[in-house]
Amino acid sequence: MAIEIYLAVKARALKLKLLPAEAYETMLRAPTFKECTELLSKYGYVIRDSSLEGVECAALEHMLSLVDKMVIGVDGPPRELLRAYSFGRVELELVRDALRSLAGGARYRPPRCSALATLKVGPRLLSTFKDLWSAVATLVELGYRTLGRAFEYYEEVGSVAVLEMGAEADYYAKCWRLADSLLMSREVKRMVMLDSASRWLYWLAVLKFEGIGGEILSTLSKCMMPRLPRHVVAYGVESPLEELSSVARAVHRELGEAFARGFRGGFLVLEAELLRALWLNATRILRLRPIDLSYALACVLALYFEAKNVYRVLSAKIAGIPEETVREALQLL
Repeated sequence: MAIEIYLAVKARALKLKLLPAEAYETMLRAPTFKECTELLSKYGYVIRDSSLEGVECAALEHMLSLVDKMVIGVDGPPRELLRAYSFGRVELELVRDALRSLAGGARYRPPRCSALATLKVGPRLLSTFKDLWSAVATLVELGYRTLGRAFEYYEEVGSVAVLEMGAEADYYAKCWRLADSLLMSREVKRMVMLDSASRWLYWLAVLKFEGIGGEILSTLSKCMMPRLPRHVVAYGVESPLEELSSVARAVHRELGEAFARGFRGGFLVLEAELLRALWLNATRILRLRPIDLSYALACVLALYFEAKNVYRVLSAKIAGIPEETVREALQLL
């Protein structure tokens, strides 16, 4: 418990370093891209390259360095879980991008970012893959075991979504293994459950829409949701696409409401609504400030959302997207 208190104290200090809502408002109203990067520099962002890729790299570097500072002096499962939850999330995005590129017959070109060199599966390794088969074989050796099974299914049905769900299943399985090694509080369990369930529900909708089900959906679902009651997993696998909002409600009311709002808007809207449900839960924890690992996990998630928000604002600035549209998409405290 002493470690959790220590982490909660450090997480509270970290929360104070999050970008305030007014910083986003200033960037949205700023007439130039340069003014946005200058503002970010005042909040501790080290921007070496004022291109969009440079800003993305700076946002990720800022996030990962703050997580590293938070876990200094902490050993064992708590440290491993926080790093897996944060660094693993960034790694997962790179892996998914690489799988999509290779499945499309193109070499993957990862972002040039030195901060990502600390990842177990980073840009240097991913850029060496020449084809999808060799990439999956290497990733399986590095712990992406469900991805290996997903690749077999991919060869049957040809859907990249199967590969992506397999990779995500490995990420959440690792988070659950580490969480199980701790005496988890109710809030920690709830947070990991909401996170993994939101992605599980998203992939259920995508794969069912593509006409994929049966053994494929059942196997990947069990790997992705090892702590969800079996009858709920079976309910999700067997339910028609239109009834998945009922499955979402069976997992948690917030996810049920998010699914119902997003389902009719298409997969991008659905993904955003499920992500918003996860974010609302994290902000609730940040307000309650519990003295357990859930507070540190919520802060890590807030850093991840901040990196996404910064990239979203700056890319919109370059593309000339109206500030009202961008403002609605931001996840703010």
